[in-house]
Amino acid sequence: MCRFVIYSGPPIPLDHIITRPAHSIIQQSKDSTLRSEPVNGDGFGMAWYVPSVSPHPGVFRSIRPAWNNRNVRSISRVTTSGLVAAHVRAASPELPVADVNCHPFTFGRYAFMHNGGIARFRSLRRRLVDCLSDAAYEGVEGTTDSEIAFAMFLDRLDVQPSDLPASDRIANAIEKTIHDIVQIAGGDEVSYLNFAVTDGKRVVASRYATDPKVAPSLFLNEGCHYILEGDQVHLRPCANAHSAVVISSEPLSADEEWTEIERNSLVVVTADRRVLHRKLTS
Repeated sequence: MCRFVIYSGPPIPLDHIITRPAHSIIQQSKDSTLRSEPVNGDGFGMAWYVPSVSPHPGVFRSIRPAWNNRNVRSISRVTTSGLVAAHVRAASPELPVADVNCHPFTFGRYAFMHNGGIARFRSLRRRLVDCLSDAAYEGVEGTTDSEIAFAMFLDRLDVQPSDLPASDRIANAIEKTIHDIVQIAGGDEVSYLNFAVTDGKRVVASRYATDPKVAPSLFLNEGCHYILEGDQVHLRPCANAHSAVVISSEPLSADEEWTEIERNSLVVVTADRRVLHRKLTS
């Protein structure tokens, strides 16, 4: 399985998320502390948004191990964004290591990441692909279960009622994607479906496994300001609405401000950064 992190808040240098925290996503690529295999060395990717330039994200993806990629450090040091998503990959044994298989996957203004795997994916791939629209299928470039899950999400997003708030449409589409994957894959083997998706303004993340006891880890930190003191991350608490939110597979630093997201649930971050929670029933 993999690791991911997503930040929504006032613009900050990307290295405040990617490289500089004590347990940054780069550190998690070589020393993950909350999974049995600590190394996630099969690729790295990040997507970031600059709304004044384009509603679509900039994307960097590479199969080089994240800890040994000088380009990542150089780009993240001089780039700022108010919404950034990053992912380190540990490829499933049967899936190739290739740039097109690195997350985040993007389409239009959407960026999508996955930590986990669909049970019996090789034998079920045909059934999963057959449920895609032509447009969604044509957008699949790689060979991963994660990208097919993203394509399924896009199809389910297309049929959401237009009068719903955008954050609800995204959350409903993620919930329906999880439900449909579980219906196809069944429960004989465990599917792990930690997803994170953003449209550049809103974020929805799931923590889900068909056996909730083994759901991959996922943490939340929220506050008024994202502050990096040395290598320690702090989000100062707010009396009212939050202006900075981080969702991460593992806490970025060893402080008590991180809270574990409930198993088999969604976290929804609205455009004004209200944080909502929804129980999943699939």
